[in-house]
Amino acid sequence: MTQPSKSGANDDEPTVPPWMLAPYEEKEVRKRTQELANQKCDKVFREFGMCSEKHQILFSWKCKEEKKAMIDCVAYWGSDKVFEEQRNLYIQEKIAKLGGDARKGGN
Repeated sequence: MTQPSKSGANDDEPTVPPWMLAPYEEKEVRKRTQELANQKCDKVFREFGMCSEKHQILFSWKCKEEKKAMIDCVAYWGSDKVFEEQRNLYIQEKIAKLGGDARKGGN
């Protein structure tokens, strides 16, 4: 399984409160988290798929390791911890964008 890379979220910083995001933004962060999980687990998905094709009807017995690896990968990359990291990144992007827009409009 791929190990997580630090995505800029500092463990010493307090987590951002959920009320900082509107519901549509929360959905966007969930979507980003899902896309990240799909990207990080792509290799594991492929391995499980190849094993399933190879063993067809017996795949549930023959592909236990691949299935466990897939479930573990998705469980990690889809976890609340990763979601909070993504939410913090989204809010930092939003703050940077608002800061840049404020400077542009401050004539």
